[in-house]
Amino acid sequence: MKFIVVVCSTFILSLSGCIQAYYLYPKTENIANVDLFMMDGKDLAISHMEKSTVTIFADKRVKNEIFLYLRYQNDSEEPINIFPSNIKVSGVSEYGKPIILSLYSPEEYIKRLQRKQEFQLAIGGLSEVFESINAGNSYSKSTGTIGEESISVKTESMDYTQKYVVERENRKQDDIKRQQYRQQNSGTLNGLIKRNTLLPGHYIEGSVIVKYQFSNSYLIDIPIGNEHHIVEFVRMNEN
Repeated sequence: MKFIVVVCSTFILSLSGCIQAYYLYPKTENIANVDLFMMDGKDLAISHMEKSTVTIFADKRVKNEIFLYLRYQNDSEEPINIFPSNIKVSGVSEYGKPIILSLYSPEEYIKRLQRKQEFQLAIGGLSEVFESINAGNSYSKSTGTIGEESISVKTESMDYTQKYVVERENRKQDDIKRQQYRQQNSGTLNGLIKRNTLLPGHYIEGSVIVKYQFSNSYLIDIPIGNEHHIVEFVRMNEN
């Protein structure tokens, strides 16, 4: 029981703030080595084998991604190697055909985030260009007559000080956004599990990100050392 409490206290930091139209529920009935554990409305599967224990939570919160939050623990008396890239995720498509889902490597996923962020910065930059063009501009209109003809004159003037202030503020905000993105990417990269050697009694936890394909259930095969933890998650609609 002590182990389970430790698992949940660390996992709950990663499970907060999930918004989804449905969730993935671990199938544990009539499976001898897999237990269900619930924490703050989240359903975790805990798979026990002779030399290792794996805790897993599957989260479908992003349109094209499935997050697997994992905790590997070495229960043996020997070091164990783990390779998250060897996790296998399979399902059945809406047409009834078997599918194999791919995983993002940590480097690939960070590059994906960076592309999204650069696009957002580019969109924001266009808005700032128009704001800068209009900054400091002022217009005046005067009317008069020449002979019997009425005339109007429109005058445009530019306050370059105001224009400079706006451009400087925009650059400052861009720098802040880029710094926030760098911090976000660093935190995300640190949270993704990489290959590791676990010493006896040690554990490691983090996330693996799966490229989404539709299936009503997902079979997840998690190798650790020479053991394979197999957990099935089924798609459940939220009430």
